[in-house]
Amino acid sequence: MTERIGRFQHFFIEKKEHDRLTLLSEVIKADHERAALFKILLAKRPEVLSVKVDDQTGRVSIKLADMDIEPVYSALETILSNIEKKPRVKAKLESPQQFDQLKELSLLVEGMSCPACAALIEIAFKRLPTVKDVDADLDSKRVRILGQLSNDEAILLIEKLGYTHIVEDQ
Repeated sequence: MTERIGRFQHFFIEKKEHDRLTLLSEVIKADHERAALFKILLAKRPEVLSVKVDDQTGRVSIKLADMDIEPVYSALETILSNIEKKPRVKAKLESPQQFDQLKELSLLVEGMSCPACAALIEIAFKRLPTVKDVDADLDSKRVRILGQLSNDEAILLIEKLGYTHIVEDQ
């Protein structure tokens, strides 16, 4: 079967190497929620070993198992066409004064055990108008939040999502 390289309906292949594929997609560009959903769904594919998504640029790097690439292209089209149907979340309007007193919080979270858990936590915090940025690191079980949010407010949201805050020794 001939390998298709280049432009597809929902993505453009930037680079194809032996076991790596780099692509660009307008569907996930500048939309953290769409990018998180895409990463979760793609990572479930048996031929996909790892996925890195830059939601600001829409660039995706995929490490693949050594197998036929055509099913991967088909899966990418299917996933992206379905995600495209999800309405975009409106960007938060940030005034210059809105984030003039930023505070960084760092919380250990019990129960965050998969990429979907980390994505859910990031999405929930990014929806808050008082949060500028958030990173949920699955390996360390640590959530870092940058914004105007108290420790108690952050812990409350973590618990509402079904996770437990781990109190660290001071």
